[in-house]
Amino acid sequence: MGTLRAPRRNEEMVARLEDTVDRLIFGSGISSPPVDIEAIALKLGVVKILRRDIDSDAIFVPSPDTPAILLNSSHNETRQRYSCAHEIAHLLLDRNEFAFRGMEEASDRKVEEFCDEFAASLLMPRYLLSKYLPAHRLGMTDIMRLATLFNTSVTATARRALTFSKYPGALVYTIEGGNRDGTSSVPRVKWQVVRGLKHGKGRFHVLAKEVEAGRSIIARAFEANYTCGGLENLMVGPTKHEFFVEAKHFPARSGPFVLALAFPTDSQPNERGDGVHK
Repeated sequence: MGTLRAPRRNEEMVARLEDTVDRLIFGSGISSPPVDIEAIALKLGVVKILRRDIDSDAIFVPSPDTPAILLNSSHNETRQRYSCAHEIAHLLLDRNEFAFRGMEEASDRKVEEFCDEFAASLLMPRYLLSKYLPAHRLGMTDIMRLATLFNTSVTATARRALTFSKYPGALVYTIEGGNRDGTSSVPRVKWQVVRGLKHGKGRFHVLAKEVEAGRSIIARAFEANYTCGGLENLMVGPTKHEFFVEAKHFPARSGPFVLALAFPTDSQPNERGDGVHK
């Protein structure tokens, strides 16, 4: 089922998160991508980073003297890097670092979401990412270039890039190749609406419904196993909403995977880079 998601953010905590990442990056002397994530872990006192045959993505083994991170040896390098960054977040949480203060009473799900956000920020620090973001509206070629440069997944890269892009837009991506009940090949989708988008949520809801119903360019890319792009014209009563949509199909072991970018054609760039829709 299509869902529209705006970032559920505590802005003060996110600001502390970004500041903590900046401190780690500058303190490690990192000036270009990809970020040496294992060097940061070791600098923080992690004694060992081991690759083992484990059931989970990674495990943080807390210890006052010999903290360690176990990574799943069957995962590729990009996924291991993300898992390592996620476990660094747990390490800092265990130490009650500045960015994580206030998380003591948070649910396990909230903690995991915050650690995921921290991992993306650590792998793609804002000051480094801003150097390589294009001045124009993001395209799939830009996302692929950034993902290669930072050695990060295309989904994490797109989410992070959209957050700091000057153009308000949305990210659509499929999960596990279809609906939960397996009765339809129309993809379930998640939406990431960039931080700061103040208007136009209604039109994104309309696009989400079109994807869910299989009428969108994005859904057709999923069905036909191809990459496509173009203008998406959606009518809501007498009002026409127009998007520029680019969808890319990726092969995956778990099933077809489609990632798409959608931008209202009437959106204007916001110089602050927080995606305010004019």
